[in-house]
Amino acid sequence: MLTRVAQSQISALGRPRLPMFLPALLWLTLTFTTCELAAGVAMNEPGLVVSALITVPFAVVVLAARRLVQLHREVLATVLIAVSLGFLGIAGVYLIGNVAQAMLLLPVLSVSLLLPYATRRSSAAALVFGLGSSALTFIALRVSNPVRIGHPLDAIYSGSILIGIAALVIAALLDFAGAARQSLADLTGAYLQAEALSVERAATVELLNSLEARSDPELTAAAVAKALAELPGVILAGVLEHEDGRLRILAVSGPGTFSIPIGGYLPNAASESILAHATGGPWSENIPDPSAAHSVAEPSPLREAVVGLGIRALAFAPMRIGGELIGIIGVGTIDAERARHLIDELPAVGEFGATASALLAPSLADRRERRADRGRIAAVISERAFRPVFQPIVDLATDRTVGFEALTEFKGGLSAYGTFALAARVGLGQELELATLAAAIKASTALPGDAWLSLNVSPRLVTDSDRLPALLGKIRRSIVLEITEHEVIADYVGLRSAFRRLGPDVLLAVDDAGAGAANFNHLVELRPDLIKIDLQLVRDVDTDLARQALIAGLVHFGRVARARVLVEGVETKAELATVVQLGVTLAQGYLLGRPNRARAWATAPAPTAIGRVLIAMPARRAVS
Repeated sequence: MLTRVAQSQISALGRPRLPMFLPALLWLTLTFTTCELAAGVAMNEPGLVVSALITVPFAVVVLAARRLVQLHREVLATVLIAVSLGFLGIAGVYLIGNVAQAMLLLPVLSVSLLLPYATRRSSAAALVFGLGSSALTFIALRVSNPVRIGHPLDAIYSGSILIGIAALVIAALLDFAGAARQSLADLTGAYLQAEALSVERAATVELLNSLEARSDPELTAAAVAKALAELPGVILAGVLEHEDGRLRILAVSGPGTFSIPIGGYLPNAASESILAHATGGPWSENIPDPSAAHSVAEPSPLREAVVGLGIRALAFAPMRIGGELIGIIGVGTIDAERARHLIDELPAVGEFGATASALLAPSLADRRERRADRGRIAAVISERAFRPVFQPIVDLATDRTVGFEALTEFKGGLSAYGTFALAARVGLGQELELATLAAAIKASTALPGDAWLSLNVSPRLVTDSDRLPALLGKIRRSIVLEITEHEVIADYVGLRSAFRRLGPDVLLAVDDAGAGAANFNHLVELRPDLIKIDLQLVRDVDTDLARQALIAGLVHFGRVARARVLVEGVETKAELATVVQLGVTLAQGYLLGRPNRARAWATAPAPTAIGRVLIAMPARRAVS
């Protein structure tokens, strides 16, 4: 900035200043002409009369030069004056002897007056023609060898010429000194302004460096708004999130009380106005005076959001992620120039926008994704975009279907595991569980009456929901609740207590047993009625001794803990034969029956098994 100002001042010094001196030069010329003419007539001195008559064309030349300057022909005007001054000096040599010594200075004076203010071309022309005219005057003086030395008129005329020269020189010097002082003052002001801007810039950089991402977008936005409010002249700062065509307030900082709370939305008109500008970069806009707002047909839509705070200008900058608008940062000031300064000269608002984008991008993008996921899960629940299916559980000793596990199929090819996990992530896990449980319980009325119903539930649903007992109360058959091994259980005592409140007819199963280390805590702490061995242990168990050993261990644990053991995921006869040999009494899998609608199992045909093997084991509580 300082460089630009200095260049402008130097450029101003270099412009031709000829129009300033032409009026004075014309005035002096006409004055000398009048005096010469009057003195020549009064003293009967033909030389003065002739000199006056010669000087008149010089006045005409000055007028012509002035017109050329007005037409921006400064070079031609400079040459014209320099040549005319030279010829005027030559005329003076032949009219009055010693006067020529004074006239010899006039062409040089033309150069001294025009050189500091002219362009390079006009300066060169003035130098060439002025010095050439001076040389001609000097030569004429030497050749003519004037004889009228010491005439009284010489002193009068020479003195007048010298006074005129001195007046022009003094005027030029005074003007140059004034211009120099003004330029120096402008340069000093520009330097001080640049120094102040540098200090402000350093403070802004320090504020930007102090910012860092926090645990959630609101905390990060609050830090950004607080830093913005520390900028000079800013009385209000805010961070806005772009959400479905509207702007929601993430954070506000400033001495005033903003009329819209954190988390609230700007008025629609204000949001539309800001978003219309956000297609470009940072911008500023003025706020109409409230006292004058009633006199206009359409007051500013932003005025209603900042009324009462004394704000007269706002500056904004968009926040983007890969070109997508994620939000806006804005500041309010009482001075429109300050708002433009923060955009054009500092430019703090734009840099805060870029920094805020980088800090808020991950959390806002995650929240956007979560919001979209929550909308999809909410649509699945409200539209009932799922259906319950049931997979039979077979007693391997009798080849009889003794129970059914309720599973859920989602429309659109969504996986059950992924959908439930996504619902838990967006805070709709219980709502989806309850919706699918209600559908399964309603459909289970078509199942054979002597088969139990196995339902998958999360520990959180058992302990936190008051609606689960009401749903289970609608079931007129034995119930098994499967607690998945993958769920983290922080309070086993609380879970056991909540489970007991469901009644003695509700049995407990630990699902996915053997899938992870947490499962063994579940088995020890919960003491389930049923242990469901994970299908990954069943896969290729007929050829894997390690899997056989682990299943045999779980069967032994079941006998000691008085819990029945069920394997899931049986798909081959070899797998089924192996688990039977290992002492397993209950099984389910594609070999024994694929999941299907309840009405398909109304008759519950016996599956094809490899044989009836009766395994005696103590039963603590009958499941079937």
